[in-house]
Amino acid sequence: MCRYEESPIDLNKSLEINPNSVEALSTRGLAYFLTGRYEESFIDLNKSLEINPSSEVALPNRGFVYQCIGRYEESLIDLNELLIKSHRTNVQITPLRFGTCANCKQYNSGIDFCHLCDSQISQEWTSRNKEIDEFIKHAQMNTPYYHKIIEWIPFDRLENVQKIGKGGFSTIYSATWIDGKRAYSLDETKRKLIKTREKFCKVALKSLTGTQNVSLNFLNEFKAHYECQLEKLSVEKYGIETYGITYDTNRNEYMMVFEYADKGDLRRYLSENFTNLTWKQKLKLLYSISDNLDYIHQKYVHKDLHSGNILIVSTGSFDLYTLLYNVYIVNNKLIMLTPNIGVKTNIEPKISDLGLSSKINEIIVENGTYGVVQYVADEVLLGQPYTKASDIYSLGVIMSEVSTGKPPFKNLPCNMVQTQKVFNESRPEFAKGTPECYVELANQCMDRDPTKRPTAKEIYEKSRKWKITLDKETELNDDELKIKNAFLKADMIISQFETLQRHPDAKYTTQLEADEIISSQSGRDLGAIYTSQYIYFFP
Repeated sequence: MCRYEESPIDLNKSLEINPNSVEALSTRGLAYFLTGRYEESFIDLNKSLEINPSSEVALPNRGFVYQCIGRYEESLIDLNELLIKSHRTNVQITPLRFGTCANCKQYNSGIDFCHLCDSQISQEWTSRNKEIDEFIKHAQMNTPYYHKIIEWIPFDRLENVQKIGKGGFSTIYSATWIDGKRAYSLDETKRKLIKTREKFCKVALKSLTGTQNVSLNFLNEFKAHYECQLEKLSVEKYGIETYGITYDTNRNEYMMVFEYADKGDLRRYLSENFTNLTWKQKLKLLYSISDNLDYIHQKYVHKDLHSGNILIVSTGSFDLYTLLYNVYIVNNKLIMLTPNIGVKTNIEPKISDLGLSSKINEIIVENGTYGVVQYVADEVLLGQPYTKASDIYSLGVIMSEVSTGKPPFKNLPCNMVQTQKVFNESRPEFAKGTPECYVELANQCMDRDPTKRPTAKEIYEKSRKWKITLDKETELNDDELKIKNAFLKADMIISQFETLQRHPDAKYTTQLEADEIISSQSGRDLGAIYTSQYIYFFP
């Protein structure tokens, strides 16, 4: 990749000679974006398009920047305009966006792939469960994304199956999937994506046991993960990746096949990395988690959000310029497919465990209150139903955990936590030096009145804005300067991460009994715990 950090220096010299160079302004705008200087990026890109509204350099650059920050409609406008100018056609009314199948010579029914010629979709198979068969087949034929196709995975295509976690109602295994996940890679010209599979990739398996209506609960949880995944632009940016379903004939149980979270959960990640985390990195965790939750809230209430259900996954880097050649419109939604290349040096938090979730408008009769009491909203502990605002309360508690690096109320047993929260309105602590704006937002999330809590989208926008402010070098207004200095000052306070001394009756899993965590030979690689168990509290 280019050394983007050094690009503005050379471009500044060019613009001193010709301040109205559209190409230099546009390129510097993109370079600013790639180095986190977002406002400066838009200033250059907007100026270049004021000079030349039809610029085939500036339009895709600004369209790409809009897409990366989630402003999809504006991105679509710029990219549509580019196609109109350069190809005299509008992408929204172009009927042949997916190309032609090289095998059957018919028009592709998905993005550069044909459903009917996909060997996994076309082959005969059965799970021996009618509902599972129908769901998988319907999902396969109705997604245009090759890398989001779920599969029936024969158990003999899984190797090295090892139990890594067990709870009251589920068991978690790690395994090696011989055929591997679907992915996109780059061809030699780096101008288009090609379909591939990551053979012998590590996956997680989750089985449900010990509950009534196991098959119904199993399929409902799997559907929830899959539907939320489809809502997201990129499979790598929303929640844990969903690959398919398998059946273990030895144990006589169905298993969901998920992405394996190599960094464990957020609680473990904070305990191992807290002293090295900057506030910029903490804010990235927060806006990624809130972005995940916002997509879940399009259809579902999570009901069991805590740091043990937020998994941390290593992700790769990619050639950002390549994405400009891989733009698709699906149902009037802009899709930029990401090639699967690069060393996995970044991390991405992903919300998991939708086992307790319910659809937003679905009427559910709750039998008691369940969840991890430290994260459960006051109104839920008092017998009110779970809502999106209840999830926001849980996110506020997680914000305190990101601040301190420690689980909330760690010195209190569960029954005391419930009393302190409901009757004394106690809230978790924040680390010394935590910026006031951050504490205020977290406390707003934990407001006793659910109607006063922000939405996941509002939390995402505010935390991302703070991160952008930290990235900016110049042109800060007074409020931005105050915020930036507060976070920089917090970074200067040396974090004295305490050895966790937890009350013996303090539990942080949603369960009847503490999860049995089974480590690998390394003693560190616990993988991801995707359990969905219940602990009941009655007011």
